[in-house]
Amino acid sequence: MHYNVYLGIFLTLAAIDGFVFVVKRLNVKKYSFIIALFFLLVSMLTAKIITYSPIILVTNKVFWQEFRPRNDIYDSMKKVPAKGSIASQNNFLPHFVFRNETAMLINKGYRMKDPRIIVFDLSTGQSPNNFFPQDYNFFLNEKTFLEKSGVYKRIQTENKNIYIFLKR
Repeated sequence: MHYNVYLGIFLTLAAIDGFVFVVKRLNVKKYSFIIALFFLLVSMLTAKIITYSPIILVTNKVFWQEFRPRNDIYDSMKKVPAKGSIASQNNFLPHFVFRNETAMLINKGYRMKDPRIIVFDLSTGQSPNNFFPQDYNFFLNEKTFLEKSGVYKRIQTENKNIYIFLKR
């Protein structure tokens, strides 16, 4: 969790307590809406300028572009067979962990486990695997090896950067 999540909770409670205190102390219930807007504005400015809380991401246009679901990926995942052991990147692996067969992360020794299905994405501008020292070139080499090996055949997808290989 982001460290400012807890700070945000305490700032929210403080803002509510401050609001109640000001309304009761000054006895200005008819202006309570204006005071509430003032507290909201101060809270937003504090989040934007001082605490940099994650909620401010909603004001960023890029956040909404990236947050939008990529349907081409989901359409491609439908082409992956429902049965068989699978090796994939960490950005696709959550789609396959509920299978009865083995689901493994693609690493340098994954071929020894002889997966029936291999799935990865070669789209630019992403880190396909954040937990192991594999980069774009690693997956480019795997793609070339799998295409030339004759052991696997590629299942075509609408997204030309998503590679699904099925053992022959």
